Amino acid sequence: MTRRRAFTAVGAAALLLGFVASASAQQTGGGLAVFRRDDIGDTGGVRVGEGTYLRLGILAEAGYDSNVFYNDAAKVESPTLQVTPRVELTNRAREGQAAPPFQFGLMASLLYREYLSDDTTVKTQRAFNPTFSGHLAYSPSQSFSLAALESFSRMEDAPYQPGGETIRRDINTGVLDMRLTPGGGRLQNTVRYSNTIDLFETDSDTAKFANRMIHDFMLGASWKWLPKTALYIEAGIGYIQFLDKERAAAEQKYNSIPYRGLAGLRGLITPKLSLNLGAGYSDAIYDSDAVDPSGGSNVLVNVAFTYKPGPLTSLMLGYEHAFRDSPLIGNYFDVDAANAAINEQLGAFVLRGFYTYEFRRYKGIQQMMTVSRRDHLQRAGVQADYFLQRWFFAGIGFTAQVNRSSFGEFAVFQAPADYSKYTVLGRLGITY
Repeated sequence: MTRRRAFTAVGAAALLLGFVASASAQQTGGGLAVFRRDDIGDTGGVRVGEGTYLRLGILAEAGYDSNVFYNDAAKVESPTLQVTPRVELTNRAREGQAAPPFQFGLMASLLYREYLSDDTTVKTQRAFNPTFSGHLAYSPSQSFSLAALESFSRMEDAPYQPGGETIRRDINTGVLDMRLTPGGGRLQNTVRYSNTIDLFETDSDTAKFANRMIHDFMLGASWKWLPKTALYIEAGIGYIQFLDKERAAAEQKYNSIPYRGLAGLRGLITPKLSLNLGAGYSDAIYDSDAVDPSGGSNVLVNVAFTYKPGPLTSLMLGYEHAFRDSPLIGNYFDVDAANAAINEQLGAFVLRGFYTYEFRRYKGIQQMMTVSRRDHLQRAGVQADYFLQRWFFAGIGFTAQVNRSSFGEFAVFQAPADYSKYTVLGRLGITY
């Protein structure tokens, strides 16, 4: 594995860990906002040093939100405006150049959202959602790489009812990753530690009981039985700790020790089709004899296909069965998740789309609601951009979210659990 590919794998793992840690009952369904065309690649930016580039961008979006408060019983709509400046400093190698042994990158993205409404309960939901990330990587040879990654996100989102307190959440994730690839590179060994701090930044005590720290330690090994296809095995153990143990216990939330084992295959099946297939066992031990995963909850399965008929076209399909720790509702939930995505570029025209479906079964719910809850959560989005210049684009985006639950209300926020929401945003962006 080349240094470049090794570091790319480390970065992808860190992004995945950050995404899993930030999963919650309420999500905005974003992730489509991008600043670059695929064929521009790493060629943009201003050179500010030997092999170091500064990249700048700003995205302005204006449109309509059909359900600001995620509440079908008290639906409130509003025009909305979003502005997102972005800055990145990196010495990442460009195409055709050898990667330096020491690599670094810093990125900041600062999303500001304003609701253009005369309703004061809506206007007060204006939000500032900054994201900061950075990485350091050292790879003196093809047989060794060491990387450290850090990311912080602050998320402000409307509550589930008009007049309620804005939901504010801070998530910080750090990752240390070491990879050893001895000999000819067929065998790779990975050691990874990640730490996530997940805080609900509320004025009241509504959700502060869920503030927690997550540790995760993983050992992995892979063997390339074909030049671009590998068999792998992973084992991991973690510790999920509620920061205010007494307050969490009052809400019947308990610390836990999750652990897992996974084996599978990843790589190219044909020159255009790749597969990531894994299966294994996962479990968790909760304090105070709380409900632990059992039966089908212990089965861990994931499969993802990626098809690339051309250099600027990709299609992806995926499925996962697992259990996930739940910060607010019960101890954990079983989930069957399916997803699909498309990326297509035709000259200056760029199209992106996604669809996700999750069937969640919450377990360990003991107060303020029935003993079981099942949610069907769907998210979808499509975005089309046209690059009038390599540095300037215009487009439109649409996202939709639907949740249907067997339970009438969220226990913590005391609002209906069912909602349908969509946003339509026109976009203008500059990237260099």
